This record gives sequence, structure tokens and C-alpha cells, in this order.
Amino acid sequence: MPCSRASESTAFLEPGGIGAALISAARERASSMGYERMTLLTFANVPWNAPYYRRLGFDDLHDPGPDLQQFREHEVALGLDAYGERVAMFCDLSSTAS
Repeated sequence: MPCSRASESTAFLEPGGIGAALISAARERASSMGYERMTLLTFANVPWNAPYYRRLGFDDLHDPGPDLQQFREHEVALGLDAYGERVAMFCDLSSTAS
């Protein structure tokens, strides 16, 4: 039976839902590969973007460094800023609680 968009979104955002499981798996994999932190770029004020990642343990990254800044410049070139403020975020993998 197909899911409606509302139920798909709800399943992704619920604590312990699909989204949290995917982030947890990515954190575990990155940690097992020796990475010390995970970074991302997302919309700052969309409830299922930055606020959601904050609930999963991500913090704002005020100095993204040259590699992430290059991705950010690419986002600007693509016009993503027209849709809302963007933010760089990170989570420390040494504090990964799975």
C-alpha cells in the first residue's frame, strides 16, 4: 500500500524514525572509518532541516573551512539562497550515541 506524503514526512521526522536511523547509520559508518566529525549544509529555518538536525545532535558551524565553503559557493551559484537562508552544521563523532 503506498504511503501519503504526510505519512512519509512524519515517518522520516519522528524520533526513532527513518531519518534518525539514516543519520545514526551515517554517523556510525563515518566514525568506524576514522572520521572525527560529520558536516552538512541545509536550510536554516525549515523545520525538517536545521532544527531537525539540531535535535539529532548537530550544531551550527560558523567557520566551515575551505572544503565546505567550496560546496557553499556551489549552492550560491545554483541559486539555493533564493529559497532561504543556508547554514553549515556539524556533529562531533566522538560523542555519537547510537
